[in-house]
Amino acid sequence: MEIIRHYACAANEGVHAFLDGVGVPYQEQNGSLFFDISEAHPAFVVFLQIAPADAIVTKRVKYSKSEMAQAQWFACVPTTAKVNLVNEDITFSVSEEYGQGLACHRTLSGAPFYVSKPVRHGKNQHFFGSDEAPNQLFCTDHAKNLLEQEGFPLAFRPVRCDKTDQPIGDLYEVVIDGLLPAAALELSNSEETFTCPICGKKTFLPPLFLKGSRSRLNGVDHICKTEAIFGWGGNWAASIPLISAGVYNFLVKNHLTQGLLLEPVMLIDENIK
Repeated sequence: MEIIRHYACAANEGVHAFLDGVGVPYQEQNGSLFFDISEAHPAFVVFLQIAPADAIVTKRVKYSKSEMAQAQWFACVPTTAKVNLVNEDITFSVSEEYGQGLACHRTLSGAPFYVSKPVRHGKNQHFFGSDEAPNQLFCTDHAKNLLEQEGFPLAFRPVRCDKTDQPIGDLYEVVIDGLLPAAALELSNSEETFTCPICGKKTFLPPLFLKGSRSRLNGVDHICKTEAIFGWGGNWAASIPLISAGVYNFLVKNHLTQGLLLEPVMLIDENIK
């Protein structure tokens, strides 16, 4: 496991010289530098001494082939938000309004998802996400049929056309009923926690890598989702879908991984309350 930091900062001679000196590639645009550097890089500690304090930094984890092959469970989230939802007042419920029409909580009402037109996609992409409902998985007929044939514990609900209220075709909401409670997760590595000013409910910034109870996941049938406790500071609390190694291998074998971020879950044996 290797943590990669992506930097966006104002160009300056010191950073330029460092990157050139250690051979780290970068892009420069409109006076800004953009580059990736691994925390395992021999010169990373030196770089921290000159890194601009106002740099925008994001992190990701790079896993080895061995780590991917040995993982028993994976977090599985969509990476391309091709599903542009409409009729959101039907699909979502809003509660605990405050201020100038702001909502503290936005949740699914149980009604279908709606779009105004079919999703355009390449022939090798069969999973999508939506900006309006982060981490919600959507899929094509092709993916639905393969997963149903394999008998995985999933359901599929057609996404509807807003003009006709009929299925738009070739687009489904992936319904995951299995739930892994928050108590089965260890979230000390979440870098930020957000608290609702109305009810005090907490959401966690999704951690770089998820830690889950080995014993509880051992009792799950292939697929589940975490309790909806993850957020980015707004009014949406998201689940993270989790799949077993068997499902992961099935997706790889059937070329269904495009549009998905698949990362190992770290299994822990500590006593989780």
